[in-house]
Amino acid sequence: FSELIRVTLDGKVVNKYRISSGVNTIQPSLVVNDARHAVAYLRDTDMETQKVMRAVTKDGGLHWSQYQVTQLDNPNAAVFAFKDLAGKSWMVYNDTTQDDGYPRRQLALAYSTDDGNSWKRVHYFEKTSHDIEEVTRFSYPWVTKGINGEFNVFYTWNRKLIKHIHFNQAWLEEKV
Repeated sequence: FSELIRVTLDGKVVNKYRISSGVNTIQPSLVVNDARHAVAYLRDTDMETQKVMRAVTKDGGLHWSQYQVTQLDNPNAAVFAFKDLAGKSWMVYNDTTQDDGYPRRQLALAYSTDDGNSWKRVHYFEKTSHDIEEVTRFSYPWVTKGINGEFNVFYTWNRKLIKHIHFNQAWLEEKV
């Protein structure tokens, strides 16, 4: 299950709140809209669903909605969601399922303009063919926003190194 843990600047736990009651959802990625409203996107370890899950809070994380299944395929892999400078939600995620045979061979970028209710995939950071003999894996995406407004995507590349890609708001807008 997933929890939201609040800590002080020196690392002491102030409180923690469970994000709904699911037992198969882990590693939440939060998109904060304001002080009270946020959306959590989670990987689901249940091999039947194979979708990114979503939960919403409207009281600053004290209570969360029941999990909702999004339209985004996901093979039980970590996701990272973020907001751009114009207020759109974006997600970096593996967009295949376990049935694919090589479930983490693609790392996609999608956006939403309706608080994550619907998504449109617009780019692949990585996409390898089934024709290659070596298994490729791209996992655990992480996105930061620099003080210069650029976005930085980091992810595990083939379990060998951490890959870094950076882009700006204009690049994102070109994808829409």
